[in-house]
Amino acid sequence: MATMVSVSDFHIHDDSRLDIIKIFVQKMDALSPDILVYLGDVGDPWEQTWDVIRETQSWKELGELNRRRRRQGLSNIWVNRNHDYSAKRRYLPGARMRPEYRSGGFSFKHGWEFDWIWNGFDIIWHIPLFPGISRLAYWLSSTFPRLSIWLWSCLRALICFNKATPYQQKARGLGEDWNRHVGLIHLRAMDYARRTKVRLVIGHTHCPMVYADLLADDGDMIDSFSYLYIRDGRWELKVLEIS
Repeated sequence: MATMVSVSDFHIHDDSRLDIIKIFVQKMDALSPDILVYLGDVGDPWEQTWDVIRETQSWKELGELNRRRRRQGLSNIWVNRNHDYSAKRRYLPGARMRPEYRSGGFSFKHGWEFDWIWNGFDIIWHIPLFPGISRLAYWLSSTFPRLSIWLWSCLRALICFNKATPYQQKARGLGEDWNRHVGLIHLRAMDYARRTKVRLVIGHTHCPMVYADLLADDGDMIDSFSYLYIRDGRWELKVLEIS
């Protein structure tokens, strides 16, 4: 069975975290997973243009890592999403771009698809405002990310998405370490994993967490410095050793 690493949310737009990138590259060279999945928001064109991002040493370090891995017959997958949705396939050398990725019973999605502000049409728990709207939201966010992000920004202004609904209350009641936003994203992601019968891996929230064999959030490379390591069908959250 293939070994896999999922990592997300570098948000590269300058070289302010170049030291973290170098530690990550060293770790991936040492682990040599069969499949390395960049699970979205690798570059951040909300902060800088792609021309600037691609000239940073941080971005070049990831490109060189991918090239080395490709020469060794290893795979690199880039699942782009809400921050790096405007990227073109050639932007990250050595990585194949996918809207989502599946391998060995695992499904990799960035996680923005489950953001309650975008996909929270169910104003009360499990009762959608319009029948089928959740599945439509999943499809739109994967197929038309530009349109979806524009709709997302419009939805944030609606009063109904700021109400204390039973859905939000359930999320808040699950633990003090969950904030309302992250809790709702994780709940929706777990619901998706159950319905589609997959083991789901996401990023997006910057909140690393594992829920048995149902859902894993790989965290981020900004604050948590975490990634998900999958071996022999088992997943484990790991953290870079930052000196």
